[in-house]
Amino acid sequence: MDGARVNWCKLEDLARRRFVDVPKSPGVYFVRWSRGGKPVAIYRLGGRDEGGILYVGSSKDLRRRIGQFWRAITRGAGQHTVFSTLAFCELSDLVKSSELEVSWKALRSPEDAESQEWAAMYLYCRKYKEPPPLNLIVGRRKYMILGLTRLGKAPEARLAPEIDDYVKSVVDP
Repeated sequence: MDGARVNWCKLEDLARRRFVDVPKSPGVYFVRWSRGGKPVAIYRLGGRDEGGILYVGSSKDLRRRIGQFWRAITRGAGQHTVFSTLAFCELSDLVKSSELEVSWKALRSPEDAESQEWAAMYLYCRKYKEPPPLNLIVGRRKYMILGLTRLGKAPEARLAPEIDDYVKSVVDP
């Protein structure tokens, strides 16, 4: 597979335009660290992530969620899980908001979006032996289901999803 073409947008440019370029649909999104349009390599336990992936997420409404991500990193507050990670680790001393880019793929349903987020996290963790740096609050029990199923009664248990070509191209170019 040659992989799907991945488009990256500077988060601050999207914010200036009030995120109108981002669809109000379900989907999966990725945030990377870049300088001069090139990703900054991040050392992980399993090797160097040359793609600079900082975060993998999904949402029922990509525009709203990516906007929440931006507000969390620029205003130090908000309704996004990344806020506590940034504050606790003082990552803003290292990664500037002007160095963040986002890529997304709109999908048919919130369930498809969540499945692709899980598939991306699974692939990333298998490759680098840990989640992306800003995904520190990983619901580990969710990812156990990717083997086949979780023990016990689990309404969220399901088979591992087939990873989308676009999602694979972001995580494993």
